[in-house]
Amino acid sequence: FICARLRQGAVLIGTTARLLAGPSANNIYNFLGLRESQFYLLKWSNFRPEIQRLHRPLHVGLGGYHFPDLRWIVEEKRNTIIFASTISLGLRIITDLWHSILLETDNPLKHMRLYNSLNSPCYNNRSRELFRNDPEMHILIATDCLMARMDIPNAQNIVIVGEPAEL
Repeated sequence: FICARLRQGAVLIGTTARLLAGPSANNIYNFLGLRESQFYLLKWSNFRPEIQRLHRPLHVGLGGYHFPDLRWIVEEKRNTIIFASTISLGLRIITDLWHSILLETDNPLKHMRLYNSLNSPCYNNRSRELFRNDPEMHILIATDCLMARMDIPNAQNIVIVGEPAEL
């Protein structure tokens, strides 16, 4: 509808992260009225050979308030994003890790922050900024609202707590 009403020579830019070559792509090209030599298709791979996927079983359930299986994150002091399936789970994880960091420092909040949709955009922006630039801040506990917004290049570990719908 919109393409038909654009003036001749208008530039149309479309983006997607999941369009598979073949019938799915052809259906979209036909729907938009795009012909083989009339558009430029740029494809980037998301293949990242430096990333390895590890599965670690949890020995303590996610319904409680103690997460000894995550204490390695505090000990390693690597930039780590922990994705929790709910805000409540994220809060329980940060509370437990707080006690581990408290043994080493007087201000655990210099080392970790929560990122979720209940926080103000200003707070979440500041959390991302600190994670990127502050060498003391190395743990970001987030819900999937962070997944949809950006790539944080200095993240060394990504931990998904629980069973994600898809990896």
